[in-house]
Amino acid sequence: MAGRRINRSRAGIEAAVLAVMMVIIALALAGIVWLFASTQTQTLARSAKIDIIDAKVVRTSTTGSGAAQVTVKNTGSVQVTISNTGVSVTGCTVTSPSSGATLNPGGTATFTLTCSGLPNPGERVAITVSGTAVGTGEPVAAVGQAVVM
Repeated sequence: MAGRRINRSRAGIEAAVLAVMMVIIALALAGIVWLFASTQTQTLARSAKIDIIDAKVVRTSTTGSGAAQVTVKNTGSVQVTISNTGVSVTGCTVTSPSSGATLNPGGTATFTLTCSGLPNPGERVAITVSGTAVGTGEPVAAVGQAVVM
């Protein structure tokens, strides 16, 4: 009988050690999950996005020449460098700013284009703006429409 009592007390110690080990493993797994989730949250919080907030296209002559003015806003959370601004007609070139612009989050920039082949007033043209996120190189783009005046 004494042997059984020793085994019972030993079994009780083993159960306690097992319980402590399970708690330690559970805490380690919780820490790993928390680390993964916080890393993913930080990655997702950094976004690059631009929007066209205003676009005007004015035809100034009967031959189709005119100008376009496009205002872009950085609605993301990282800096964006604008590399291309265009209108869906041939003969439009950016005149100002000539080398693009780097926009901070919340910042805006206005681009002026001179055009030689605009359609008649009342027709729509597509406006495209593209660039890259500073630091990550992630491409960003915005597309909009404007009515020729």
